[in-house]
Amino acid sequence: MSTGALPNRVDLRKLATHGTQVDARISLKTLPRVAQAVLSEEAEIGVELKFGRDEQGLYVIEGDVNGTVDMTCQRCMQAVAVELSSHFNLGVVWDDEGAKALPSYLEPLVASAEPFDLHVLVEDELLLSLPFSPYHDTDVCQGGEFQQQQSAVAVADEAPKRENPFAVLEQLKRKD
Repeated sequence: MSTGALPNRVDLRKLATHGTQVDARISLKTLPRVAQAVLSEEAEIGVELKFGRDEQGLYVIEGDVNGTVDMTCQRCMQAVAVELSSHFNLGVVWDDEGAKALPSYLEPLVASAEPFDLHVLVEDELLLSLPFSPYHDTDVCQGGEFQQQQSAVAVADEAPKRENPFAVLEQLKRKD
């Protein structure tokens, strides 16, 4: 088991053959695509990766990434803390044909180049776990108060129901 920094370039076959486990903390400064989506690069992400081979002899990676990042609330445009968490089971393949042959419980990881960059793997999983539209709870969000005020004004300003001009015809139709 390896604890400490996440290695950049690794030989996936070698790690899987040895049953290596990696526990690391990684700074968002080293993950530029995720850093663009959040407000601060100061956050650290926890990474746990277990490399191995399954019953079929496939190279597999079981992993977890988690951490807290600040994003922009889409209601009030203020910072909101967002918990990111992702659990994944990957089958390591070297081409698209290998990806098609994987069992359904494994997601394909096409590792066409050796050595493989683990930072790219972690970054991809974090990007998939980012919420599309982060926001505070309505009782905390300043934008939620504005939204509640606007809906109250809309209800108060609702025009009174007008009489249907065809109601007279409906009454005539019933008399027949």
